Amino acid sequence: MMFEKSIMSHSGWRCLVVITLILGSQLVGCANADKKQATDVEPENVATLVQNTPDVSSERDEQQSVASADALMATLVAPIVEPVSASSKSKETSTKVSSSSTQKAVKPVIASSANAKVSKSQKPQPKLNKKVVKSAPVVAKPELVKTPAAAKRNLSKKPLSVVLADLPVTYDIWQLKQGNSALEEGLVISTPTWEMGKEGYMSQIWLTLMEEKILVNSSSDIDESAGTLGIKINDGELIPFTRIIDNNIGVLEGQWLEKLKAGGEMDIYLGFFPDKRPISEVFKSDVILDNLSRVVPTYRNLLK
Repeated sequence: MMFEKSIMSHSGWRCLVVITLILGSQLVGCANADKKQATDVEPENVATLVQNTPDVSSERDEQQSVASADALMATLVAPIVEPVSASSKSKETSTKVSSSSTQKAVKPVIASSANAKVSKSQKPQPKLNKKVVKSAPVVAKPELVKTPAAAKRNLSKKPLSVVLADLPVTYDIWQLKQGNSALEEGLVISTPTWEMGKEGYMSQIWLTLMEEKILVNSSSDIDESAGTLGIKINDGELIPFTRIIDNNIGVLEGQWLEKLKAGGEMDIYLGFFPDKRPISEVFKSDVILDNLSRVVPTYRNLLK
């Protein structure tokens, strides 16, 4: 009897081991099948996934280009900066250094929150209800009315704080510098160039101002036969050029700086390309004079 029980127990364990091995092989086979299904993705489905994936790098490049454009646009509306002499800058720097050293020497006294007491006379302030204020609708800016009288413009006449060693210096469009041609004698007031005319009759012009004359410079030859050429100051009478030099410089002699520093607007009348047909018309361009109220006194101080 004992021998028979032993044989039955051994056969039972064998059956249990065989069943376990069969179940384990089936589980491994199912896992491999699932893994194969996960990896067996058709090429078309892969292409679809790639196409639907957002291009993060292109979006980042687009955001950077917009930021660069915005930064660039911001430079076009920068305020007028008053030039400061190099000597004034050095004094200001030394003052800032001394004040900062004094601040470091003084140690701030910080009161402990545990010892802080609220006075009986101090009452908690009631909370105010914040009201949302609607902004007014944007209205188009009206056109400015020209005021030729200097007294009405109320312009600053304070000279700029610069010396000859600081040249060239720029305030608004006006630059104080040493002249670089035979007609520009010594210290002059100059402007950058701007376009004047129309397609086929276009030129670059710029101004040079001195105590005894005004130069209207052109990159193209000036056509004297186009009509009456010259300037107008604050819608006054047209002042013809005294002469044209080297075919491209209109010279207006006289003491005009005093009138120009009163501010307002100067209109320039020119024609171009005398050998071209049809003949050039007389073109008009203008320049605002207001900031000469400070540039001209600075120019005269530097001449002393």
